[in-house]
Amino acid sequence: MTSESLNLIKNRPFSDEQIDRFNLLTDSFLKSRSLLELEDVIEEHESLLAEHLGLTKVKHELFGELPGQVKSLGGWGGDFVLVTRLRSSEQWLKQKGFTTVFPFKELGLVRS
Repeated sequence: MTSESLNLIKNRPFSDEQIDRFNLLTDSFLKSRSLLELEDVIEEHESLLAEHLGLTKVKHELFGELPGQVKSLGGWGGDFVLVTRLRSSEQWLKQKGFTTVFPFKELGLVRS
């Protein structure tokens, strides 16, 4: 799916204004001070990407009932995602066959 996603982006390049907006969203993601702020940033980022690429957001396609937000990572097909509210979502994910789950604190550098 990643190669398909890269081809799609190659055929639909982003404008300088869109890239600037994505850069601002990345900064906002890193500076988020609450879960709600983070989820707002994820929602906007996913919406902008989906609209530009003409795709359905992975949240709607695969994780519609999941509380919180889902951010595509890697290819757009949901092969690797960031999920907020893991504690309240973990059972749902397992029931849907998503059995490989890594809590962020095991993957990321968390600032104190």
